[in-house]
Amino acid sequence: MRSDSKVRLQPPYPVRLRETFGEAFRALRDDRSEAVGLVVVDRRVVDRHPRALAGLDAEARRRTVVLNGGESVKTLRSFERLHRAAAEFGMDRQSLVVAVGGGTIGDLTGFFASTWMRGVPWCPIATTSLAMADSAIGGKTAVNLAGAKNVVGTFHQPVGVYGVLEALETLPRRHTRSGLAEVLKAGVIADAALFTRTSEAAAALRSLDRTAWLEVLEGANRVKADVVAGDPRESGGRAVLNFGHTVGHALEVAHRPRLTHGEAVGLGMISASWVSERLDVAPGGTTGRIVEALGRLGLPRKVRAIDEPKFWRAMRYDKKSNGGEVRLVLTHGIGSATVGHRVERKILQQSLTVLGEGPP
Repeated sequence: MRSDSKVRLQPPYPVRLRETFGEAFRALRDDRSEAVGLVVVDRRVVDRHPRALAGLDAEARRRTVVLNGGESVKTLRSFERLHRAAAEFGMDRQSLVVAVGGGTIGDLTGFFASTWMRGVPWCPIATTSLAMADSAIGGKTAVNLAGAKNVVGTFHQPVGVYGVLEALETLPRRHTRSGLAEVLKAGVIADAALFTRTSEAAAALRSLDRTAWLEVLEGANRVKADVVAGDPRESGGRAVLNFGHTVGHALEVAHRPRLTHGEAVGLGMISASWVSERLDVAPGGTTGRIVEALGRLGLPRKVRAIDEPKFWRAMRYDKKSNGGEVRLVLTHGIGSATVGHRVERKILQQSLTVLGEGPP
């Protein structure tokens, strides 16, 4: 069981989903000839899969840095630690950097790879549903600073993306479900059939049926790859991938208890869809369909406690804002979205009220 697609940039690179770590590393060896100069791995991957790195040769395994994944790893201190390790290992410009973990490890490692000797090749071995569905593809790398997400970073495309389905089975179920928000997002912005298929396959996805997961991840990968190929540096249309992310990122910072990225994006999609209907951009019922799909997938549909000053501060730092004015990606209905819509604060505030009144 496998999936192979391609991001059609220059040069193009493959996106491969495999069942096991061994198969993923074999695919990487078949694709690339560079020596591995540095491996950055999430400690939880090693704990849950002691032989996860067995597909690497002994020399590559000696060049491993183990970090605790999660948003707290995306700091300039971690960034410096990777540079010090690269210097210690004698890494040169021809060395390949491998990130084994989820999106946060990928964001940090890709940022490091973009700056070591002004840029070296890198690839993620994606082990979370979020990374496989979205974050591993596209070359956006970053760390956080002063409570603002992803404000220090670069665009640095990987040389390949390799997802490992067996890793999903050892993730906490909450984190496994989290990636399905990004799959739904891909459906909302560009593929109505994918949206419907994901919602209808909810029971199989929640029971970790690999065939169901492979099918929806493959669909999300196609959407992401096509959008990235058309706008690799987010100078225009690529921002459509941020549907639900403006409010979602702010909720990640300001919501208590803390939300996962996918949970926050799901709530952000409800907000953005409600705004789309409120501004007569989307037909009535669009928000209801998104709320229903999120519920079927086991994702939250309402907010609890929000630190409002922190929320609005995070909105101000959002990269899609312009001159302090919030701009949202809005949907025209399931399967279509556009970027750059100006939205008044009072309307955003109303959308948060709607989230507070939603079903659990």
